[in-house]
Amino acid sequence: ITQGNASVDRKIGLVASHSVKAIPGLARKIPHYGKYSYLVFSGEAPDNRLKGQWEITNSPLQIMLSDPGKTTERLKAPAPLWPLSNQ
Repeated sequence: ITQGNASVDRKIGLVASHSVKAIPGLARKIPHYGKYSYLVFSGEAPDNRLKGQWEITNSPLQIMLSDPGKTTERLKAPAPLWPLSNQ
């Protein structure tokens, strides 16, 4: 389940089951697994058998600081930084 269009409050995901009886249990349990990329359940209860997070390999929101090929520029503070005390 993932965030869809940012201007609309919707989630996008795929839920598949071999048993219609498992769907209510999945609906109760899935919201508690928000940090995971994938989930595998089994049985009608259903019981969680596998969960994990996919590795992020190419994202504009991530930069590896140990990568010598990447450069970073020094950012200026958006406002003056004042000392917290007079000492």
